[in-house]
Parts: sequence; structure tokens; C-alpha cells
Amino acid sequence: MIRPLLYSSEQDIAAYSGQLDFPIIPCNLCGSQQNLWRQQVKQMLDDIEKRAPKVRQSMLAALKNVHTSHLLGTG
Repeated sequence: MIRPLLYSSEQDIAAYSGQLDFPIIPCNLCGSQQNLWRQQVKQMLDDIEKRAPKVRQSMLAALKNVHTSHLLGTG
């Protein structure tokens, strides 16, 4: 399943929710804890994006251009 907000940056979502004055609800289930894999991957992408701007957009574009004949497989 593709998550609809995948195409929106975290910064844009935060700005939009601020404009609408959405309440901030603390959550310990959604990846907000420290040192989770999700946070580590986010930091890794932030580091890569410093050297390769728009790397996130490039990765999303690559997901749209999949040719099954180019994938590894047994058949």
C-alpha cells in the first residue's frame, strides 16, 4: 500500500498542520522514540541529502519506473 503522505515532505506537513492549528498529541507508538530504526534511516537520508539534494524525490521517482524484467528473480 502506498501511503498518501509519502509524497509530502515532513517540513511541509508540519507547516500545514501549524497553519490549521492541529493539536500535538504525544505518541509512543508511531516512531517518536529515540534510536528507533525509523529515526536512524531519517538521519541517514538527511546526511545523504546534504551531498545529493533531492535524493528523496529521486528515490520516489525510481519507484515509479520499475521494469519487472530488470529485477532479480528465478524465473
